[in-house]
Amino acid sequence: MKMNETIADWNKKLEEIREKMSSQWQLERRHRQLQSQINAEMKLITELEVKFDQEQEDVDKLLKLSWTNLFHTLLRNKEEQLETERQEALAVLLKLQQAKLEVETLKAELIENGNQLGELHGAEEAYARLMQQKEQWILSGDSEAAHGLEELDGQLAEAQQQRKEWYEAAAACRQLVLSLEDAVNKLDSAANWGTYDMLGGGLISTSIKHSKIDDAKNSINTARHLVKRLKEELKDVNLQSDLAVEIGGMATFADYFFDGLIADWIVQGKIKESQSQAENQLHKARMLLKTLDKELAQAEGTHASLKEERDRLIRQFAG
Repeated sequence: MKMNETIADWNKKLEEIREKMSSQWQLERRHRQLQSQINAEMKLITELEVKFDQEQEDVDKLLKLSWTNLFHTLLRNKEEQLETERQEALAVLLKLQQAKLEVETLKAELIENGNQLGELHGAEEAYARLMQQKEQWILSGDSEAAHGLEELDGQLAEAQQQRKEWYEAAAACRQLVLSLEDAVNKLDSAANWGTYDMLGGGLISTSIKHSKIDDAKNSINTARHLVKRLKEELKDVNLQSDLAVEIGGMATFADYFFDGLIADWIVQGKIKESQSQAENQLHKARMLLKTLDKELAQAEGTHASLKEERDRLIRQFAG
């Protein structure tokens, strides 16, 4: 068989496999949708079963002989109320039956979906093998396509490195945001307990307040460490940040030794000051994270486009 005929055969097989892969992706997407719908319907069934039990209990109460039933009978509204309760129970029961039928239908479709996916199993692996064979043949020659592949490989390697650097910077920033959020929440709690303490909360509230302050200081120390790590990551992507997590000294011991309103007010003021600083840093970190996520998305898009261009070059090569 001539090489051009071999390439034509490769191309035909690649197109057939790509059609199978497209069907596979659609079936996988539908599989996820079906599973999500089944989970939602199962949750609804649980809720309806609880509601039906409650409605049935209301009916049973009216059917039992009691002073309340006698009272309703004398007023001639027991039958009317009983009919209302029965109708409400029936309405819930109908919804319950409908939900169970829907689950059965969805599960049947899920099984059929799985059978179809099973028939397409291995399409991606077959596609990768065939593409690799064709790629190796192209690179073994001195064609324009071979030079194009080598150039794209260089661009892909660079894009992969950039994607990695943006990902690491975004991950570090995300951790910083979480740490600062925790610090702000702890300081907010400390401020609330501090206010209660100043109003005469006593030793317990004082102890809780200082415990919250210590927790916040731990979060701030973690954030300070994360800022250093983030700044190193930002150097890799040529970004600078003015983040500097600083927190003033908080006299956690002050009102243990000085029994007076003035010492409490000083500590409370330091809590508020630290809270304001932490909130300011949190705002900066969140804004930076938006920038990093945006850059990461662009880097991933660039990498995906180059990869698709490379695959297209191999697919469309006809010798």
